[in-house]
Amino acid sequence: MAFLTRDETHGRPRWLIFWTDATKGAGRAGRRKTVCESGDHAGALDAAGLSGDERAALALGATTRVLRDRLVKCYDLLERERARDAAHAGGPRSGRFETPLSEFLRAYLDLLAYRVALDRGESPQAPADLGWRPRLATKPARPLTLDKVRRVLDRVLDWLPPGTTTGALDAELVNSFLSHVEARVRARGARCAPATLNKFRSVLRAALLALTPSAARRYFRANLRDLFAEVEAMAESPRDVELYTPAALAAFLAAAEAIADPDRPREVARTRGARSESFTQRATPTVPVFSLALVLACLGLRRAEALALRWADANFDTGLVRIRATKTGRARYLPLVGDPAGDVAPRFLDLLRAWRAADPGAEYVLPLAARERFPSSSWNYVREKAGLDQFGPQGIRRTFESALAALGVPAPLAALWLGHAPAVAHKHYLAYSPGRLPGRTVEEVLGLAPFLARALERARKNTPFRLVASAHS
Repeated sequence: MAFLTRDETHGRPRWLIFWTDATKGAGRAGRRKTVCESGDHAGALDAAGLSGDERAALALGATTRVLRDRLVKCYDLLERERARDAAHAGGPRSGRFETPLSEFLRAYLDLLAYRVALDRGESPQAPADLGWRPRLATKPARPLTLDKVRRVLDRVLDWLPPGTTTGALDAELVNSFLSHVEARVRARGARCAPATLNKFRSVLRAALLALTPSAARRYFRANLRDLFAEVEAMAESPRDVELYTPAALAAFLAAAEAIADPDRPREVARTRGARSESFTQRATPTVPVFSLALVLACLGLRRAEALALRWADANFDTGLVRIRATKTGRARYLPLVGDPAGDVAPRFLDLLRAWRAADPGAEYVLPLAARERFPSSSWNYVREKAGLDQFGPQGIRRTFESALAALGVPAPLAALWLGHAPAVAHKHYLAYSPGRLPGRTVEEVLGLAPFLARALERARKNTPFRLVASAHS
C-alpha cells in the first residue's frame, strides 16, 4: 500500500510517496519513490481516472495536504494495477491466475495423500507446495477423509470445462457445478438432498482455503471467503433425531454374532479370469462386524475413530480410554468406570482386557484395523440379515449419547466425552430413548450385557473369528 513520508534535503522539506511496482520485481526491485511536488504523476492519475481541474492541479505538483492525500490514493490504485499486470505477464510477483484449476485440485489430493501416509507412520516425499497453510501441510489425515474428498473432487474434475484456470473461479462457476450435480441426481429419478450439495460445497471450500491468504491471492482473483458466502449452504429441513431401540441393537448384534460364529463355515467358489478357486471361509470380514459394533455401541465412537483405536489408548487401571478424534484432530477421553457421574461400560472394559490377553502383540483393538476401511458391504449384509432397513454407526453414536442422558449424565459432560459442543448434542443427538431397559450403565439400558458376556467367554477361550481353510486351482 502506498504511504506518505516527510523528508528534508539541504534544509528544505519535501514530501515523498513510497509505492511498489510489481512489474519491476518483488522486494527492493519493485520499490519506488516519488516526490509529491514534482508533478510527474501521469501514471497514477491515469490509474485513478482523473481529469479536469483535479488532474491539472496534481499535474503541477501536490503542494497542499489535501492534494498530497489525494495523490497517495492515486498511487495506491496504480500499485494495484501494476500487481494485476504482473500477474497476467507472469512476472516476479506473478499471480499465476493462468494455473489450470484441475492442476490445483490434483495438487490438493496429493497433499491429502501425503498426510494419510504421515498418519500411517511412513516417510513420504513431500508434495509440491503451492502455498499450503503450514499446520495443514504437516497434519496427518485418515484414509476415509481422502476417500471422501477424492469422490467429490473427481466429480469436479470430470465436469470442469477444459482450459478453466484458477483465475476463472467465481461463484457462478461453483453454482454451475452444484446445478450439474443436482441434475445428475434427478436424472436417476432420485431426490437431491440439500445435505448432498452442502457436502460438495464444503469439500471444495476446504480445498481452496487450504492455501494461506497470500497464496490464495496469487492464484485466484476472487476473495475465497466472499466467494463461498455468495454460494450459500442450502437450508436443510429439520429432522427428528432417530435412535435405535435395544431390540434393534440386539437384532443386529445377534445377526453379526451368528454370521461370525466359527462353528458356521461358508463354502465359497468363484472365478477370477482364467483361475477358479474355492475355499471354506468364516463369514466375517477382517474387521469383524460383531466386534466393531460392540466397540461403537459401548464407546459411542465415530466409525473412523473405532478403526483408529489402539491398545496404547486404553488404560486398564483407571478405565480411561483415549480417543483420537479423526474429525477435530484433538484427543479426548472417555471413562468406562469410576467417573462421579457413574459407570459407563464396566463389562466392556473386562472384554477389552480379555481381547488384549488373547492377542498381546496387536497394535489396534480391532483386528487389522490399521489396513482396513470400514467394512460397509459386510455391515450391510448383517443389517439385511437382521431385517433392519437402516442401521449405521452414526445412529449407534446418537443412541449412546441419549442413553447417557437418560442415565443422568449432564449433557455438557456427555458432549465432552463424545467430542462435540453441547449445542450440537441437543440438535443432532439427544432424544427420548425408546424401549430403554432398567440399569445403571449404558450396557444395561441398551441390552448389550448378554452379547458382552458371550464375547468375553469366547475371548477367554481364545477362539477368534477367522479363515480356517483355503484351496486354489
